[in-house]
Amino acid sequence: MRLLEANPGLNVVWILLGAIGLGLIVFLLRKFIPGLKGEDTIEDEKKVAEDNVKRRIVEYKEEEKDEEE
Repeated sequence: MRLLEANPGLNVVWILLGAIGLGLIVFLLRKFIPGLKGEDTIEDEKKVAEDNVKRRIVEYKEEEKDEEE
């Protein structure tokens, strides 16, 4: 206990080393274990954007039909 009280700066170093260690472990696990990889959000966002465009085109065509009648 006296070691912790004598060097408060050392406590900060230990906390930083622990956080870096946890980050490194998470990084390596996500890199080498396929089930832990994140999804590709770029493709999902692209698909969502395409769906939105298609939906708006359909809505626009429906509005044109309503105006013609």
